[in-house]
Formats: sequence, C-alpha cells, structure tokens
Amino acid sequence: MSRFITAIFFLCFACSIQSQSLGGTWRGRLTQGPGGCFPIYFIEMQLRVEGLKVYGSSYHFSDVTNFVKENFEGVYDPSAIFNEIKVDTGNLRLDFYDNAEIDGDTISVSVDNQITVSHQRLSAKAVTVSIRIDFIKTEHEVIMIAENEGSIPPNTALLIVTAGEKRYRLFLSSDVDQKKVLVRFIYENPATAAGLQNQKTSN
Repeated sequence: MSRFITAIFFLCFACSIQSQSLGGTWRGRLTQGPGGCFPIYFIEMQLRVEGLKVYGSSYHFSDVTNFVKENFEGVYDPSAIFNEIKVDTGNLRLDFYDNAEIDGDTISVSVDNQITVSHQRLSAKAVTVSIRIDFIKTEHEVIMIAENEGSIPPNTALLIVTAGEKRYRLFLSSDVDQKKVLVRFIYENPATAAGLQNQKTSN
C-alpha cells in the first residue's frame, strides 16, 4: 500500500517541477472517501539529487504516531518531459478534470496521434477517454494539448487513470510555451512480470 501511494505522489508532482529544483522536501495530502481509515493522510517526500540520480524517503501518516516510511531511488531526466506508467490490464479509463479552481481551461487529447477529444472545457465533471490496450503494440501515448490557459494561467488538469484495480492521480500543467504534456502507458503481462520477479528472487 505504501509503495503504491509513493508512486502516486511522485507522479502527481512530476509535471510541475520543470521550472523548479527537484531536491528538497515536498508535502501534500491524500484524502479518502467514506470507509477509509482516516479522512486525510499527510504525505511528505524528502529528495536528494546527484546528477540524474534521485534518492530519498517518503512518508504517509495521519499523525506522529501512525506513519509509514519508504526509501526509494530512481532517475530524473529534465530533458524528457513525460510520465510513464506500466499497466497490467487491457482497458484504461482516463478522467480529466480542471485542477483547483475552475477557470475555463480547454484541452484536446490525442491517443497514439489520433485526436479523441477536441477543445473540451475542463470542469468538475470528467472529460473521459477510454483506451483499449493492444497486446502486440504494448506502448500507447496520450498527449494533452492546452488550447488555452483559462483565466488563471497556466492550463492545469487533474488526470485520474483507472487501470484495473489500480488508480493513479497526475497533475498536468502546460502553457503557451509548453502546450503539450505526454503520458506513456506500457502494457506488462502480469504472468511475465511475476515470472521475472520470481527469477530475480531465486537468483
């Protein structure tokens, strides 16, 4: 559970750091609906950058006595402005919302270079795109195109990806200089992934 939350949080701020330093402490909140253990979890990530390598620790907690800590490491390349998500299901649902204040942001969306949404205004009601994964062509690219910046620049969107039982939240931001944001989905066969993991464990 904690690793999943860490992945979500890293994706959430990945698109907003293009003009900022990645290192330091990042904080946020994770809210839960009825039935959750706590209505609000607090999230904190402490990052250290050495070249293209990123190291750090992530915490999610309800208070100082109830928390989970995970250490992680990865690679950050500021010249590649896109998110990459591995999925193990044949159907994806993408829901685009206006992030924060609804201010008239308008987007178009293409899937594998085919326009599927054209000049749709973002609001509290989802603009939905469904993707059927091709098991032969395992990579699919989704591009959000900012058609304007609304009344409060830049154009910001909340994208919720439903991939089987998994959900991802991405905050996408684009402006007149960087009008497009790319998200790449890569299908990974669950049986193959499990086999590789077992082989790695046995070695």
